[in-house]
Amino acid sequence: MAEKTNWQKQENPRKTPPVIITICNRTETSSRIEHSILNGYFSITELNDKEKLLRIDQKALMNIESDKSLNKKDLSVIEREKFNTVGKEGKVGEQVQCVIGVDMFPKVGTPKLLLIF
Repeated sequence: MAEKTNWQKQENPRKTPPVIITICNRTETSSRIEHSILNGYFSITELNDKEKLLRIDQKALMNIESDKSLNKKDLSVIEREKFNTVGKEGKVGEQVQCVIGVDMFPKVGTPKLLLIF
């Protein structure tokens, strides 16, 4: 937790939180990672908030499109904007702290799970 303390004590601290990016090779793996993060199986308790987590894969997009409160185009635009603005002040993705992606690298040499800090 020294990293969190150091981040908070910076002379000119960023207004947006640090982000963990997890890349998975399969939708099932991303679902397990999401479940583990949201249910406290990792020791990073700040990530347990679903509002601060963004999972990008076909299954997640299908779930978004099944929401009838907005039309599909609006929902996909909102999610794309959230993804494109992670960590940017005053934008919809400003407070996202965890991004889980599926198949974001070419197939050759893709790691099973990659955590980028």
